Amino acid sequence: MSIDLAKGTWFSHEDNEGGGTLALLGKLQGLSEGEAVDWLRDNGFELPSKAPQTGSNQLAGPGKKETVATWDYVD
Repeated sequence: MSIDLAKGTWFSHEDNEGGGTLALLGKLQGLSEGEAVDWLRDNGFELPSKAPQTGSNQLAGPGKKETVATWDYVD
């Protein structure tokens, strides 16, 4: 399993599935999304009272493409 703490995501290579915090709680504890939110609150995690507002990105240009890593493969 890979966990990216900066992004708050996980991925199970064995099961080929992943997601965020709520999905991880769902997988490990068998909880629905709402139950996972309740579990977090009951266990001392502070959650925002409302999801952040998102705006339209229709006018945004294409994302910047950047090579982040390369590897030399030898057969």
